[in-house]
Amino acid sequence: MLQLLAAAAFALLAMIVRGLTGFGAALVMTPLLLLVFDPKLAIVSAAIVQAVIGLTLLYQVRRQVSRDHLKLLLPPSLIGIIAGAVVLVQFDSTLLKRGLGIVVMLFALRQIFALRGAQAERTRWPRPWGYLAAVISGMLGALFGTSGPPIVIFLENQIDSGVVLRATLIAYFAAVDTVRVGGYVIGNLITTQALQTAAVMLPAAFVGSWLGTRLHVGMNERVFRLVISGLLFATGALLAVG
Repeated sequence: MLQLLAAAAFALLAMIVRGLTGFGAALVMTPLLLLVFDPKLAIVSAAIVQAVIGLTLLYQVRRQVSRDHLKLLLPPSLIGIIAGAVVLVQFDSTLLKRGLGIVVMLFALRQIFALRGAQAERTRWPRPWGYLAAVISGMLGALFGTSGPPIVIFLENQIDSGVVLRATLIAYFAAVDTVRVGGYVIGNLITTQALQTAAVMLPAAFVGSWLGTRLHVGMNERVFRLVISGLLFATGALLAVG
């Protein structure tokens, strides 16, 4: 019983973060669940909760989503997932993960210092860089279950509006999480225990999502982007020390 109560509390916290920023639920939820559950149960239960909440949030923000960016990012992300599963297992994944973590931390620090100073004119990266971000994202998702940093970094550069940025992140990760759950179904990983754990977590997750959305409404653009940069730094730190 205590394990399930802890899981509900983790889901509440994780979905406050996702409701606020559009991403970051896995950063919070999965490491905490691993403290009380075995890895398979933790990862599968978290994926179910993230997919359900992601689709709910997507319905709420569907009119603000940048569909052009989704069309750009989703297909190469699937290629990255396949590449990560088939090719990169031959590389030193620990070294790769730590290297990526350091890069993400440095980028996040750069963004934080830039946002604290005078607002500089945003230099757009070429849109085709999105293909690279999406492929790397898919690879990371396949290898480590952490697909967020490349997509968040790319979209933060491309989209000026915090509302549109959050909505597009929600849409992207809702799609990715749904595909993940579909893969777990095919792999017969959706057990009765995973469904029961997810069912306990979902009510708290819905509350957390609502609270995060309410917090986002009252947040200005600069603070919103500072929060995103802070989450990126935390993600990078977890990758670097993992």
